[in-house]
Amino acid sequence: MNTNRSYRNRYSAILQRLVDSSEPVTIALLAQRDGRAIETASASGSTVLPTKLAAMTSATAALSQTLLREVAQDRMAMTLIEGKAGIFLAMPVVLRAATLLLGVHAGDGVSLGRLVNYTRRTVIDLQSITVS
Repeated sequence: MNTNRSYRNRYSAILQRLVDSSEPVTIALLAQRDGRAIETASASGSTVLPTKLAAMTSATAALSQTLLREVAQDRMAMTLIEGKAGIFLAMPVVLRAATLLLGVHAGDGVSLGRLVNYTRRTVIDLQSITVS
């Protein structure tokens, strides 16, 4: 995994494109599996602390992975948490050297289908950075 400045700038641009999508995304975060934030993009007015969100994203993904392994001998492709005021998604970003996590929160009025598609596209775009 490469977290040097040129990669981080590219990560940031991809995350910002997700935040600027037609869905009401409030924050998009790329984190290491140990809970450390790598890069974030957020809508203006967002009060979410990236460090806390990275840690919670990591814990949620780990719990989802453990649950799926126990009940279905499966691997996590996506974790979805739906609340009254929005949706949180976590997806793994599998790179050559590491697996990172993409955490995305979108507010009220979000289209779940579009959000999932945009988030999957973002995962592909993040993965392409290490290939190019």
